Amino acid sequence: MDIDSAMSSMTELVTNSLRYAPGAVEVALTRGSLDELRISVRDSSDYMPRHQQVAADAGSGRGIAVMASLANRWGVSRHADGGKTVWCEFH
Repeated sequence: MDIDSAMSSMTELVTNSLRYAPGAVEVALTRGSLDELRISVRDSSDYMPRHQQVAADAGSGRGIAVMASLANRWGVSRHADGGKTVWCEFH
């Protein structure tokens, strides 16, 4: 697991939640073994992020693409009571 990639991805997920979602943001780090890490960020926004192609000169919109290129897996889970969790995994 590349700790720099994990930290960059966590920073991106937390920044997006703080910037775009009202209310509380919850961050969870789960370590499976020495080289397995899952980062989960929950917020109250119903917006579901998606991987998209962004122009090289765009001022924003590259965060999910960058995180997706660094992580082994990633996804989004919607919650029945509102909000979502965006997660990524590193092995």
